Amino acid sequence: MSQITREIRKILLSIGVKDKIIFSVPPKSEMGDLSLACFELAKEKKKNPVEAAKEILKLVQDDIIDKGSIVEKVEAVGPYVNFYLNSSEATKMVLAEVKDKNFGKSKIGKKKKIMVEFAHPNTHKAFHIGHLRNAITGESIVRILENVDYKVIRANYQGDVGMHIAKCLWGILQIEDCRLKIAKLKAVDEKVKFLGGAYVAGSKAFEDNEKVKEEIIEINDKIYSQDKTVKKLYQITRKWSLEYFDKIYKRLGIHFD
Repeated sequence: MSQITREIRKILLSIGVKDKIIFSVPPKSEMGDLSLACFELAKEKKKNPVEAAKEILKLVQDDIIDKGSIVEKVEAVGPYVNFYLNSSEATKMVLAEVKDKNFGKSKIGKKKKIMVEFAHPNTHKAFHIGHLRNAITGESIVRILENVDYKVIRANYQGDVGMHIAKCLWGILQIEDCRLKIAKLKAVDEKVKFLGGAYVAGSKAFEDNEKVKEEIIEINDKIYSQDKTVKKLYQITRKWSLEYFDKIYKRLGIHFD
């Protein structure tokens, strides 16, 4: 934004606005992208601020806007002159500025440590669009903090206990020769598809059948107590999910501590 304001200031100076030029952001987006208050300008010229705004508008509206201009539209609203940016040109400027490897860098976080906890997918279930949004948002926050010199600890609570897992394990246990079927699964995507189907079956049965509901609650208790009857199945399927998540994190350029 600093480059954009410099450009607009340069344009204003070129058409004769030589007084103090200070921009602010309007309170509402429909009022423009940048606003120039005319109180100081009016004071120096001994004019009403509303008149000063109209005078500046008259100066700029014919000269400031052309095909390659950073400004698309200018309006005088009371004592303010509001500038609407040409989004295409503004984007080019911002991206050019961001390419600088030192963009946004500072030392405000030096010797400070912060933990950012993000992503949080549940094992034994699909990684959905909500998890993707959470992962990208968290990674963005981490990178911004690292760029200002914070020591960042990346944390991820991957929900590997809870009723959703009991539902999945119940669904697997209903499959004839389930352990033989599990042994045949090789690819991560194949394993995750298998888990997804088992979870859907368990979740539906949990809602529809009281007897099944009791069985799933019992499995859930066994998971928490690390009962030997479900522990191995739990560990194998949990590992599948974590491998699946790691594949996604790698694709997104994300890692955790």
